[in-house]
Amino acid sequence: MHNSDSAAHPTTSEAPPEQLTPASAAPSAPDESSSPQPEPPLRVEADAQPANPAHDHAKRRAQLEQEKAEQLGLLRPIVASSNAAATRLSNQRRAPISKRHLAVVIAAEIGLLIAFATLLHSFFQARIEPYLNQRPAQSPVSPAPSSSPATDAAAQTELKKQLTATTDQLAETTAQLAQLQKQIDALRTADSKAESQLAILDERISQTITTLANIPSGGPTATLPQIVANQPTTSVISQELIILKERNRLTDYADQAIAEASSDACAALWRSLRDPELARLKHGAAAEILRVQQHFSKWSRVPPDYRLPVRDLFKDSAISVEADLSVPQILNLLLKHEDFHIRTRAAYILGGRKEPEIGDALIRAMKSDPILDVVREAQLTMEQTFGMAVEANNGIGIRLFDITSAEAWWKDKSAALKEKK
Repeated sequence: MHNSDSAAHPTTSEAPPEQLTPASAAPSAPDESSSPQPEPPLRVEADAQPANPAHDHAKRRAQLEQEKAEQLGLLRPIVASSNAAATRLSNQRRAPISKRHLAVVIAAEIGLLIAFATLLHSFFQARIEPYLNQRPAQSPVSPAPSSSPATDAAAQTELKKQLTATTDQLAETTAQLAQLQKQIDALRTADSKAESQLAILDERISQTITTLANIPSGGPTATLPQIVANQPTTSVISQELIILKERNRLTDYADQAIAEASSDACAALWRSLRDPELARLKHGAAAEILRVQQHFSKWSRVPPDYRLPVRDLFKDSAISVEADLSVPQILNLLLKHEDFHIRTRAAYILGGRKEPEIGDALIRAMKSDPILDVVREAQLTMEQTFGMAVEANNGIGIRLFDITSAEAWWKDKSAALKEKK
């Protein structure tokens, strides 16, 4: 076997060992321009050694495999360094692996396509084909019957009737719209008239408010009839506003009479009650007077245990108690002293004395004293001492603070007392 291999390839025995395997290659390529190097002693020694058949056979076998690889293009002769040769050999070895990988991928894709086609075929047989087979069993759609000339004429007639009815409805709707437009125009005209009337009323109300603001507080009824008379007869709202304003004024008088014990406010209520021009406010005035009377019938700003400070009032005299005071001294305190507590107490201690001058003093205090506590006490003294009754004179049953009725009653009573003397 060794002889046949050497005979078939006579030139391979002369190849240097450096070209057989990459491991035996020199570290660097020799320079061609340099002089030839002598063979290493190792090679000489190898040649000098006796031939080993087993070693030569393995060596020849390696050379043959190297030459086959070069012929197939799988391995190129080594002309560079050992690292470069190793890199080329590794690249050449991967080429068959890439081809096998591509074949496997193509085979897998073909298998997937076959499986997908099989799945589609199964789905078609299971779902679609039965549905297609059932369709011929269904009743076919009957074709539309051909219309005859008589049917066409009847349809045209019916269509004309519908068009005529629609036209009539449109005409009726148009007439209704025209009627609605007329109503809208009438409403607009009425609205314009109402706005004009409201403007006139607003102007009159403004004038009335301005006039009422100028009414003097002491005599509301003196100018009110003239205000009402000066207003147009058609100004009902203005007249109602005037009445409402006066009613509020009466309430204000009553509040002032109760809160401040004002005799002037109470007198204004009595004047309003007796004014014939304020007949519509008669009940309102009477209600406010009754409210004032109800208050002073139960309450007084003078304590019930109050007594006159006699020693302070009469320092030069030996008088020390109220019982020692003379009638002129009491009357002087009633009509002239500044403290309403003293005036109220003086009106009280005059009770039981029936001299006509005492009655005159009490009536005078009722007419002129600005505090209702004094007026109330003077009237109670007149009732207890002289038996004065004024309910019958005023006709409405109001007892307190009717100064006009009290004055008229005393006028008759004093004349009778003077005749007896």
